Amino acid sequence: MYLMRNILLGTVASLFLFGCEADSSTYPEPDLTPDEVLAVVSEYLVIHETKLDDYETNLIGFDYVDRDWRVGFDGKRGIVGDHFWVTVSDADISDISLQPGL
Repeated sequence: MYLMRNILLGTVASLFLFGCEADSSTYPEPDLTPDEVLAVVSEYLVIHETKLDDYETNLIGFDYVDRDWRVGFDGKRGIVGDHFWVTVSDADISDISLQPGL
């Protein structure tokens, strides 16, 4: 009884995992590199008078579905809510926005 259940669960889990594999033709690689994104974000933050010395980059990642980059920052002072992230479109670097932390 337990053996059959474990075999069934293993089969379902493996089908699910292999069925969810991303197809590289569906999600092409980004046009920008992480270094290019960091340069654009740094320039954006300086223009908007954010003191970069007060923050550390905690994340940089690409969303293959939305086709944009997300760069997260944490405040070095450790104050609750002292974090934010910046979103940059891979297709148009002028499409950039800052989302404050909550």
